[in-house]
Amino acid sequence: YAEAMLASGGEERIVIRIEKCVMTPDADPNYSTQHVLLTAGCAVDDTVQYHDAPSGLTQRFSFQAFRFNERPTAVVYMHCYIDVCSVGVKGSKCEKGWKSCEESDDKGADQAK
Repeated sequence: YAEAMLASGGEERIVIRIEKCVMTPDADPNYSTQHVLLTAGCAVDDTVQYHDAPSGLTQRFSFQAFRFNERPTAVVYMHCYIDVCSVGVKGSKCEKGWKSCEESDDKGADQAK
């Protein structure tokens, strides 16, 4: 799995949330060829699975390995953007967490019926 972790400070007052993760065949996170894993804190890639983490300072997820057809022998770079939030801030992105993605998926499924 991949893990984002805030290394120190505020263990009881701070939580993190991975906002966006993209994969590129180049060190430039804005490279034209991208594979988006997460956006707006939610999985875009169907193979993304979230895993329990030991605290709010850590978030874990896994995804199926792949390579870029454009550059099949290239190194694949992961670029992630992480929100750091204060605990208890109502309506913050971190308070909602990735579980809110599952809830919105369920609502969308209900609306589609």
